[in-house]
Amino acid sequence: MHSKPPNFFFSKRHLVAILVFFGMLNLFALRANLSIAIVDMTSNHTTTIGNQTVTKEPDFDWDSKTKGMVISLFGAGFAFGVFGASLSIKIGGTRIFGIGLTLTGLITLLTPAIVRANFQLFCLARFLEGVLESFTFVSIPEIWSKWAPLRERSKLFSYGYTGVYVGTAVAYPLCGYFMYKWDWSAAFYATGGMTIIWSIFWFSLISVDPSKDKFISKKEAQYLKQNDNIEKPKNDLKIWKKIFTSKPSWALCCAKFTYGVGFTVVVICLPMYIKDTTNVNIGKIGILSALPNVVSIFTLPFFGWLTDYVQNKNFTTVTKEHKIFMSVGFISGAILLFIVSFTTNFNISIISITIFKAMSSLNYLIIHVSPLYLAPKCSSMLSAFNGLCYSFSTASVPTVVGFLVTSQSKSEWNTCFLVFGSVLILGTLIYVIFGSSEPQPWSYVKTQEDRKNSEMNKN
Repeated sequence: MHSKPPNFFFSKRHLVAILVFFGMLNLFALRANLSIAIVDMTSNHTTTIGNQTVTKEPDFDWDSKTKGMVISLFGAGFAFGVFGASLSIKIGGTRIFGIGLTLTGLITLLTPAIVRANFQLFCLARFLEGVLESFTFVSIPEIWSKWAPLRERSKLFSYGYTGVYVGTAVAYPLCGYFMYKWDWSAAFYATGGMTIIWSIFWFSLISVDPSKDKFISKKEAQYLKQNDNIEKPKNDLKIWKKIFTSKPSWALCCAKFTYGVGFTVVVICLPMYIKDTTNVNIGKIGILSALPNVVSIFTLPFFGWLTDYVQNKNFTTVTKEHKIFMSVGFISGAILLFIVSFTTNFNISIISITIFKAMSSLNYLIIHVSPLYLAPKCSSMLSAFNGLCYSFSTASVPTVVGFLVTSQSKSEWNTCFLVFGSVLILGTLIYVIFGSSEPQPWSYVKTQEDRKNSEMNKN
């Protein structure tokens, strides 16, 4: 029988959620900084000296294809999340989360010097940042498998992952303001510095699991131990094979790809869309780009509470609940992207994109809690597999935009939104037909250690 849960708001798991929140804030600020900085890096700069207006050429003369390629390199690095999952299982999710973010922060601080020195080295740096953040991202399920009891899982996930939206919401206006006051390099110094400060608190206060934490109360440690019903395998190749041949696993992977398309359109490409279709300055571009994420700060915790409420009331099965919520998020998103494509009113476009980002919180939540239901024994491994599809979407969308939007016209952007909206509909159909949130038999495949223990018990 489970003990009564200790007070949540004064618990160690609440502190973990707070620091995961700020970690995710930094993670996505580190990713979004180039999306706003690249606008200033590749634009003319006009200054007034006396009675004369002087126009300075861009610091970097990159065409649309080059910009798309540079931005896509970060997403390409996410394909290496499978190695991050293995490391998370081996040495602990909290360690990988902290190390990945700290190294990304250090590279970000060096980015202005790197890009001025050598373009190829800059591309390598952005790719490495993507690899490191993929490690960080797939370590989250491993963290919550230790620190989140089942009855609080969606709530804790939503609290921590809200940092994603706060990160992008903060990054755009913050970077825009610093660039307006100084130059584009300030965007990298600000986001990199914030991350290094966060890492000091993370490594000082957070342990790998409750049993090794020096500051947790005995009552909470016992509660988390009683509620921890997720056994962890070693990184067994047989489980990887089962993941790669499972229909529900591929359905979730397709959902992650679909979400990645929508995410990249809003978070990565929105600053370029605003620049191409309006005449606003870099500071206002940052504010407008942040708006969709500001709204999502409030919708994600609400959807986290809603999914837990529906599940605890037993209105339907977990699989049906997830399919309904996933469909609502994707279909509404597709409709809103079609509206953006057909409207000529910029305000309607921004409102539609903002609502689209808010509704995508549903997809984000379901996609990230599903591995803990679908494969409780190897959620980090399944999350890493999903990261492969996610990396492909986040890498391909900027590249597609770079090829379709060559003259920076509204009609070219309309084509992009039509294509991406259609992808959302297709992703919905695949998940509804093949998706599941029921624990899969392959999640409980015996590892070498399991078999060894079984033989010892027989003897």
